[in-house]
Amino acid sequence: ELKRTPYAPKYAVLGSRKQYCPIGKNDEECAELTKNKNRGETACGWYNKTNAVVEELHRARVWDMEDLDSVAKSHLGCQYYAMRALHKNADLVLCPYNYVFDANIRAALEIDLTGAAVIIDEGHNVEDVCRDGASMEISVKELEDTAAQLGSVAKFLDDANVAARLMRPLKDWVNRSLAESSAKSSSFKRRFNAFGGPVEAAPGEALWKGDDVATAIAKALAPRTFDGTRAGSAPDASAARALARSIVADASRV
Repeated sequence: ELKRTPYAPKYAVLGSRKQYCPIGKNDEECAELTKNKNRGETACGWYNKTNAVVEELHRARVWDMEDLDSVAKSHLGCQYYAMRALHKNADLVLCPYNYVFDANIRAALEIDLTGAAVIIDEGHNVEDVCRDGASMEISVKELEDTAAQLGSVAKFLDDANVAARLMRPLKDWVNRSLAESSAKSSSFKRRFNAFGGPVEAAPGEALWKGDDVATAIAKALAPRTFDGTRAGSAPDASAARALARSIVADASRV
């Protein structure tokens, strides 16, 4: 459609290496092949011909994804780094949601939103994208292996004790919570049905929301310091948040 108008803005279409790399390299493999990119030619012939792709797209002024693919193949040049190069002076940048909402990706790709107009298509997906960007999945086995490894390392590296003190109760708490969920006890069901809303814990799962997340972390990692189950008193949410942040920050420094 843009080709039918008199406009020819500078633009780039950002994507992942998985999407663009012509030889299917992952981030680590690409970094190894292009480690000399600031000192001349690299071990990747496709990267070395990136400029040829960029120059032809500049001459074309208006191009689409089929044009990009054709130009890259004709020069045997890298689409991924061509888009990174075009992005530096682009007036218009097209990219997936997480490139804007995930601070780590923004920093890695040097996406500066200062003074930018951000247009979101299919905005109903934003909530899921933000949740995914702030989430990660860790299995119970990974927790157990990490706790065991930290216990061994702590014998030789005293600083590892901080992380070990976090991992051991975290592992125990996750195992205990999942066991309670699997048992489907009435008290457990009451505990999680009180939250309301469209998201509910499935059988064999445990779910915390809002301030209950901080309370759960504090109870799990510092049970002697913070007891959110004291009879006759409601957990202090601000105290739970402060303690949870402190515990996680201490462990993160290791």
